[in-house]
Amino acid sequence: MTEIKAVIFDLDGTLADSKETIVELFQRLFTEFGFPTPTPARILEIEQFGRRRIIELILPEEKRGDGELRARMFERCGVLAREVLVKIKPAKGAGETLAWLKKRGVKVALATNRGSTTEDLLRLLGLRGYFDAVVTSEHVRDPKPHPESLLLALERLGAKPGEALFVGDSGVDLEAGRAAGIKTVLLDKELNELSELKRWFDGRKESSEKSGGKGKGSGARAGKAR
Repeated sequence: MTEIKAVIFDLDGTLADSKETIVELFQRLFTEFGFPTPTPARILEIEQFGRRRIIELILPEEKRGDGELRARMFERCGVLAREVLVKIKPAKGAGETLAWLKKRGVKVALATNRGSTTEDLLRLLGLRGYFDAVVTSEHVRDPKPHPESLLLALERLGAKPGEALFVGDSGVDLEAGRAAGIKTVLLDKELNELSELKRWFDGRKESSEKSGGKGKGSGARAGKAR
């Protein structure tokens, strides 16, 4: 395997433990607009797609074509998202792993479907200083699972796909990584926790294609508040 010169991370569910805040956010939003409160299971089933798409998917089918309603809900969702930011905590091993990578001289980027709250959240988590590049849903036309955000992160890092590793937690991340041609590993599949990422740098890595573990690669993910 080519030497890893860059690592790109997903944010929610990977570096940030935001599952509970995502549920709170969308339950508050839909209740405020007079709709039935969506269940946690429904929210977490689709949370990796970002708030604009989540709103569309949870809305009753007959309301999905109402562009004015969706726009108002999206705007309000942004306000509520900032209110719950302070409740989000860093994932176990996040700071330690990022510091270890930087000490080794590895370039680090973020590619997230989170939008305008990304920078504030990184600062609240104490993680912003570790990143050489940050790509959010506001920087791309097509968010993950489209590879655009990953390709932009590579461009900003000056790295090639074969020189990078992408760390995520969902099937959406896996699809995006494969489309970008980047080796992709998932929490709860190849990694039990972020600190295990070190083995990809000391010869004890495992191929995701050969991994027999069952994890988050094919199902819903926790932690993608937008």
